[in-house]
Amino acid sequence: MRAYLINLPDATARLTHMRQVLGDIGVPFVRFEALDPERAARHPGYSLVPPLPGRPWAPGELACLLSHYEVWRLIAEGPDEFGMVLEDDLLVDPRLKKVLEGEAGIPPDADVVKLETGSQMVTLSRRSVSTVGGPAWHRLLSVHDGAGAYLLSRRTARLLTPRLASFRAPADDLLFKGTLGTGKRLRVYQAVPALAIQSVILPPAAQLKHLSSGLEDQRRQAWERATDAAVAPPTLHARLARRLREAYWSALALRQIVPFGDAT
Repeated sequence: MRAYLINLPDATARLTHMRQVLGDIGVPFVRFEALDPERAARHPGYSLVPPLPGRPWAPGELACLLSHYEVWRLIAEGPDEFGMVLEDDLLVDPRLKKVLEGEAGIPPDADVVKLETGSQMVTLSRRSVSTVGGPAWHRLLSVHDGAGAYLLSRRTARLLTPRLASFRAPADDLLFKGTLGTGKRLRVYQAVPALAIQSVILPPAAQLKHLSSGLEDQRRQAWERATDAAVAPPTLHARLARRLREAYWSALALRQIVPFGDAT
């Protein structure tokens, strides 16, 4: 399996950081030169991406989506059953090497495997696929933000890449938000414990300042500039359906914050 690291041309501090953390655990990677907003605007698919519901795309957000999309194309055209996609602001667990080397028993029916944690409450299947010395793989049954570290199967990459014109969400929502059309079709697993975490997810005192990003600021500004940001309240039918789903999953699933590495 190949690991693809998404890294902007001028993000040299981030590249140095990832060379160190991945080198320390023996994980080689292929660097993919990420698109910045200017290069993204020249991408052949730029005009195909539809607008987001309720607000415009933040420039860096759309560039990020197209960068992930280009890596998905590499996976679709490559020889491996899975590809590993990494962003460049991660802390990683040494067991990530076992995943890359195919020793972690990845569920064969997985379309996507989330390797990171967003330190948020998520819903997981009680049943898991486990490996000796590696993480347990649970089905991910809820939204789990972030696209910093995941596996994408080649067959799924081949299904996704022709669908650029239907991508009405950022990369993490497309893959890890099961209420979207794309996410509804994917069988997504979660590594427990997680094998990666983005610096921005850590408590403020523990964050690595040289890995900071302005993307969240761009998203907030995009909402502020939106002329049609009002979202209609959920209907009675939608509220009842949500409560039924919550009751169903509370009986059959786990609700927890996925820990990173050996953290508890």
